[in-house]
Amino acid sequence: MAWLYSNWRSETTPAAQLAKLNLHLQELSDAVTAEISGDGKSRSSNAIAQMVQRLEEQREKLQRRVGLIGGGVSITSHRGGSFSSPTHADRED
Repeated sequence: MAWLYSNWRSETTPAAQLAKLNLHLQELSDAVTAEISGDGKSRSSNAIAQMVQRLEEQREKLQRRVGLIGGGVSITSHRGGSFSSPTHADRED
């Protein structure tokens, strides 16, 4: 079976990867639901369920990465002093 969103890792940012991974998890979930309602629980739905479990672990890692990146805090090299945003008066033109 071909999956439309299985290439989620090819996205360039963690946030984009997470968005596509969520779509991929939904399509896998839909496939399992279709199999179960169609002919009972089959072996392929078990394989998909295992895949979903592994991908959910990946999603948790990405969610942590996106949370760290998207939290508005950027940690770069800081050598003492205090953090402050430059104001217009502080700018050197």
